Order: sequence, then C-alpha cells, then structure tokens
Amino acid sequence: MKRPEGAKQVTLAGWPLYKFANARPGEGTGQGTDHAWFVVKPDGQRNLNCLPAPVQ
Repeated sequence: MKRPEGAKQVTLAGWPLYKFANARPGEGTGQGTDHAWFVVKPDGQRNLNCLPAPVQ
C-alpha cells in the first residue's frame, strides 16, 4: 500500500507489517504491546503463542 508520505508499505491481509529494529530471528519482541502488535507466523496468521504472561 502507499503510505501518506508516498512511501510503500508491505501489508498482509490489509494490515501493515513492521520489523522491530532490535529483534532477532525467533524473538517475539514487542508481541502483544497495547494489544495491537503481533508476531506473524509463516502462514500469515497472528502468532498468539508467544504472548507475554499477563501482569498480576
């Protein structure tokens, strides 16, 4: 898709994809943040298995 400033943005099922700057392969850094950021599995689905433990 085209971003407002004119740059191209990779999407999956209409959702923009981003790379967390400090993430290494296999890490779920940022997973579940604000219930908006999710790691994507190879099949394009959200990876809900690497969510952080709930805060008590």
